[in-house]
Amino acid sequence: MEKDHFFEFMRKIPKAEIHLHLEDFIAGQGVKEETIDNLDKFISIYHSLLDSISAIEDLNIAFKRLVAYMNDNGIVYAEVFFSPIRYVRNMGFSYPDLVRYFEETLYRVKEKFNIVIKLIPDMSRTYGPEVSDKFLDMMIENPSKDIIGVGLGSAEGGFQNRDYVEVFEKARKHGLRTVAHAGESIGPDSIRDAVEILEAERIGHATSAIFDESLVEMLVAKQIPLEIQPTSNLVTGAFVKNLEDHPVREYLDRGAFITINTDDPTLFNTTLLDEYWKLYDIMDFKLRHIYHIIVNGFMASFMSNAKKRDYIRQVNRKWNRGFLLKNRDETIWQSEIMNRFKGGNDGA
Repeated sequence: MEKDHFFEFMRKIPKAEIHLHLEDFIAGQGVKEETIDNLDKFISIYHSLLDSISAIEDLNIAFKRLVAYMNDNGIVYAEVFFSPIRYVRNMGFSYPDLVRYFEETLYRVKEKFNIVIKLIPDMSRTYGPEVSDKFLDMMIENPSKDIIGVGLGSAEGGFQNRDYVEVFEKARKHGLRTVAHAGESIGPDSIRDAVEILEAERIGHATSAIFDESLVEMLVAKQIPLEIQPTSNLVTGAFVKNLEDHPVREYLDRGAFITINTDDPTLFNTTLLDEYWKLYDIMDFKLRHIYHIIVNGFMASFMSNAKKRDYIRQVNRKWNRGFLLKNRDETIWQSEIMNRFKGGNDGA
C-alpha cells in the first residue's frame, strides 16, 4: 500500500493510545527544535515544560493540542499520564482543584468531540516512594472516575521499582490500576521487578526485555501488555540504534501482547499514524499485524469489557469496509476476538 493510501485508510480506523504524556502537548516550536539524544536530556526538557505552567488553566493549551492530535489520528480513546506531584509539591496547586478541572475539561471534550480521555498520575521516581505514598492518599481522598490508576515513570537509575511495592499495593486496594515504565534505559531486571514484585498490569517500553530469554517467555506466558514506542526508543537511544533492529517485531512473532504508542509525539516529532507506517514500511509488519495491534490497544486499556467490545466492533466495521477480506482466517480471527468477551467483566 502506498503511503498516502495507508494514512488515508488508517486515519478512519478507530484507535486507542494508552501511553501518552499530557505535558508533551505544552511544547512549542522552540522546544521541538531541541536536540534529544538520550533519556536524561528528554527528562530535562520535559521538566522545563512542567515548570512553564503557573496556573491550572495553563493546561488548556495541552488539552486543546491533545484533542487535535487525537482527531488527526483517528484516536477515540486515550489513557494519558500527567505529573501532578510536581504541580502540587513544586507549584502549590490544590489537588482537589486539579480534579475538578480535569473532570470539567474531559466532560466537555467527550461531549463536543466524542472522544474519551482518562488520566494516570505519574508517581515519578524523582521524588521517591514516601512522596508518592502521600500523594496517593490525596488521590484516595479525592476520587475521580477520570483518574483511573497510577504509573511509575522518570529515570530508572534512581529509586528502584521494588521501592514502590507498598504504593502499588495501596493503589490496587482502592481500585486503581497500575502501570510502570521499565526497561527503557536500563536492563531487563527492571522489567522483571515491575512484573513480579510491583505486579504492574502493563509495562511501558520493555525494550531491554530482548536481552533476557526467560523474561520474554514470561511476558508472553502472562500476556502482560507492553506499551511500545518505536520512535521514542530510537531518539533516546539506550537500546535502539535504528528502527530495523527494534525488538518489537520479535516480541510480536514470539506472541507477546504488543501495543503501539507515541509516548510524546510533539517532542519526538511523530504521530500514531507515523508509528504504524514505520512498522509497515521499515519493520516488515503486514496489514494484519497492524489490525492486531489496533485491537490490542483497546484490549490492553483499562475500560470495561463492554466498552472494549463496542470499540472493537467499530474497528471491524471500518476495517472491513476498507478491505474485502479475501483471507477467511482473518474473519475467523475477528470472531475469536469478540468471543473473548463472553462471560467477562462488564463493569465500569
